Amino acid sequence: MNNFTEVWSPFRFWNKVGVMFTLGIPILLLLLFLLQCAGWQSTYLTLPIILAFLICIIGSLASYIKVQFLRCPRCNEFFSFELLRNPFDRGQKCVHCNLKLYSNIEPTQ
Repeated sequence: MNNFTEVWSPFRFWNKVGVMFTLGIPILLLLLFLLQCAGWQSTYLTLPIILAFLICIIGSLASYIKVQFLRCPRCNEFFSFELLRNPFDRGQKCVHCNLKLYSNIEPTQ
């Protein structure tokens, strides 16, 4: 495995985890809506769906926070977290050294 893949692997992992949890939210809401439209009133099925929905929300927030506090491989500062940050910047580059996300760089030692 090359060095660049090792450096960016935490970013990729937590981004994928966040996407999976975030996609689970509308899917579970749709499932709950369809069950309600079909007249399903049992708590044996709706309660686990609501618990899975809450787990998806907590997982989405946790992965978002984890990505925000990952360090840049070049400057070793937080990659996408800054107190007064441009709200339209989507975390595609480091807010401190402008390193682009997933670029081929040599990490600092």
